[in-house]
Amino acid sequence: MLLLYQQPKKLLRFASILSIPIYATTQNSARLGPTCPELSLPFPSPSPSPKTLNGNETRKEVNGEDKNGMSMNVVEHIDKTAFSMWIPAISQHFEGDKAEIVIVGIESHICVTQTALDALGAGHRVYIVRIKSYYLTSPPFYYNT
Repeated sequence: MLLLYQQPKKLLRFASILSIPIYATTQNSARLGPTCPELSLPFPSPSPSPKTLNGNETRKEVNGEDKNGMSMNVVEHIDKTAFSMWIPAISQHFEGDKAEIVIVGIESHICVTQTALDALGAGHRVYIVRIKSYYLTSPPFYYNT
């Protein structure tokens, strides 16, 4: 397995152990492919038909277990075409109280950045976790806003 997937897998497992809700998005899976299977994000079997929301999001009802039998608390897994994952299907879960949000992703120059800016604009506290690169010596980086 590539080192790229190790840290996100650990974070997903950690969130599951602590019953922290997980919100996942995939960028335009019709053109770019699905979320990497190495993350073991659960999908119900059989997979439901996606529903289009607001013309640019596809919603998949998600819950279940990863490949090791660990229950994962995935609230939403959305296919999106916007750069930000702060789309209505996700942001609706954060209306009201201000939340602490941890963002993990591989497209930090656009998708992670835009999501963080949008969540900050909505008044939430945002933490960005840089995932490990292919290099063993690359330390993790945590950015706290």
